[in-house]
Amino acid sequence: MQLPDQKDWPILKEMMAERDRGAALIGAGFVEAKLKDAMETCLRNDADTFNQMFKPGGPIGELGNKALLAYMLGLIRKETKEDFKLIGLIRNRFAHRPEPTDFEEQAIKGWCKELGLFDRVWGMVPPEGRPPKPTEPRDLYLETISLAANWLHHQATHPGIFRNRDDLPF
Repeated sequence: MQLPDQKDWPILKEMMAERDRGAALIGAGFVEAKLKDAMETCLRNDADTFNQMFKPGGPIGELGNKALLAYMLGLIRKETKEDFKLIGLIRNRFAHRPEPTDFEEQAIKGWCKELGLFDRVWGMVPPEGRPPKPTEPRDLYLETISLAANWLHHQATHPGIFRNRDDLPF
């Protein structure tokens, strides 16, 4: 798993230690926070308006709306926008299902298999340097979270450098 920043290690460690429901919820929340940080570097410096727009229930308060805006700002590719949509579906399935649920549940497993970020990154790495490809839905979800968070961290700390780069896998 890639570390986006040393200060993020405690949350990633907690995510890895959690059972499936906790890992899914923490992971989606973590990526959503990183997405918000990356977008903040592209927008006008107006904390009140930013907080109003990004608060829960605000116009950009939902993960899906954040992904749409990030795509339009050139922070992520169309395929990554779709990955974030899947992450939102997975999170919502865990969050709103009162019965026991895990990554092996048919719908969740299918959504995890549709996540394409790992494959896009994996395909850019020379074969001798490739990490093993995750085969389990949980592992693929967690690797996708890690890769996305790492990319968004770079977007937030190096604004503008990686924007509108369709040659990159993110």
